[in-house]
Amino acid sequence: MNLAPPAPARDHTYPGLPDPIPAAPAPPVPAPRRRTRWTLAVPLLAAALGFVAVAAVIELRPSPPTPSPAPPPAARNLLVVKGSGTRQTRVFTTGTDWRLAYSYACPGRATFVVTAYPERDVLVNESAATGSDSVTRHGVPGTRRLEVDSPCTWTLTVTG
Repeated sequence: MNLAPPAPARDHTYPGLPDPIPAAPAPPVPAPRRRTRWTLAVPLLAAALGFVAVAAVIELRPSPPTPSPAPPPAARNLLVVKGSGTRQTRVFTTGTDWRLAYSYACPGRATFVVTAYPERDVLVNESAATGSDSVTRHGVPGTRRLEVDSPCTWTLTVTG
């Protein structure tokens, strides 16, 4: 058995020239790193998870819904009067909004006038044998009384 190293192979590329001296083998060059789809996916996933974590800590809440306005309180009778002829009612107290409902019946054509005091506000001024309607007032709350000037029989109802 021959333990001697093998003789270098002859280079027959260039006949007549001496064989090149074998050079030390070059260190291996690492293969270029290939980009994969994970190269972009991992940072994007980390950013999304970070956003979710921050949002959970901050607890983004929508503004509370605006409450709908409370319905106006049910109207209640402030004054109910039946009478005939010219007469003043008792004093009653109203809020800012109040309503006078009235009806009258006369023996023939006559005038029916209702005035609110202390404002001296003429609420009704009609001339007929019969009639009915209502009048709504908006204004300053306060104490009032009504005066009816008519030869008719009538009914007044104030609500508010």
